[in-house]
Amino acid sequence: MLPTGCVVGVASNVFGAGFPPRFVPAFSWGGAERFQEYDAERAIETARIVFARRAAVFTSAHDVLLRHVHRLTSPQRQWA
Repeated sequence: MLPTGCVVGVASNVFGAGFPPRFVPAFSWGGAERFQEYDAERAIETARIVFARRAAVFTSAHDVLLRHVHRLTSPQRQWA
């Protein structure tokens, strides 16, 4: 379940019962009770697999972009 107006960042996975916070940072993994950082390397590997399933090419530009977003959003993933 997602609350109205919820923003979920790129490469995030929200699961479980209950409502997560209204803002879920990029590269987050978890649910209403707890989130942890989703490792950039694992996220990129998952993206490669997903692209291949869709007969799309995961380029070095995609890799650079995801790594850049991971770095930029790092301060947002400082959970208490």
